[in-house]
Amino acid sequence: MRRPLQRLNDMLEAIEKIQRVVGVGERDGEAAFQHDEMLRVWVYHHLGILGEAASNLPREVRTHHPGVPWGKIVATRNRAMHGYFDMDPVRVWEIAVTDLPPLKIQIEAIIEELRREGVTE
Repeated sequence: MRRPLQRLNDMLEAIEKIQRVVGVGERDGEAAFQHDEMLRVWVYHHLGILGEAASNLPREVRTHHPGVPWGKIVATRNRAMHGYFDMDPVRVWEIAVTDLPPLKIQIEAIIEELRREGVTE
């Protein structure tokens, strides 16, 4: 069973992989995303990993950090994995460029906090 720090690192890695392929900050990034099915599948897959890791965090980690939108993260995972054809590529792009950067900062802060508390992988 994966420990909380491992789950948080899984989340961080998924965010970084999404950010790397969507080309955040590149003018043509959204156009490429909208027209490249493989790119969209990559992002959907990593949104699934992100949500799966979040859903398996212990309740105490989630309740100790109520500012993180845990429910939305898990709901996005469920849509990406089970409602694939209902996913709106425009909304997924918005998630990638708008929602993930602050989430990454939050996850990094939680990881740092746990490490200061002596939690190990």
